[in-house]
Amino acid sequence: MQTIAILITSLIVCRVFPNQAVSVLNAGISEDRILQDLPMNGVKALDRLNRDVFSQTGVIDVILLEGTNDIAKSPHNYDANQIIAGMKQIATQAHEKGLRIYMGTLTPFRDAAYPQYDWTFAEQGDKTRKQINEWIRSTKVDVNF
Repeated sequence: MQTIAILITSLIVCRVFPNQAVSVLNAGISEDRILQDLPMNGVKALDRLNRDVFSQTGVIDVILLEGTNDIAKSPHNYDANQIIAGMKQIATQAHEKGLRIYMGTLTPFRDAAYPQYDWTFAEQGDKTRKQINEWIRSTKVDVNF
């Protein structure tokens, strides 16, 4: 899964910064969430921002691709407004530090083949994902994808 995260990050950077030498600090954690700490998955994204992003030297942008695990992994959170509120907090904190934020839409997870993860598909979860994506696409962040 980490290989996929590195590949996605590299593709985004190549698209946003074509023909430029750019360093990337990838602090993504597989299976983490925006809103909830879990013993097996570590600290939620809201509580990792200072350590993983804001305390790092030279950071100018934040790529946020979070929320799928909040929905798809047990215990599930199908409240789009709660997840969006967490995303807004992250964006606000990034802007307060003078950082641009690139916010990615949540990928579909129906038929996701990750048996090691406790992912389950539910129509309510997909509805939540679509509500969040609609918000991401319509919101005024620096870049959404």
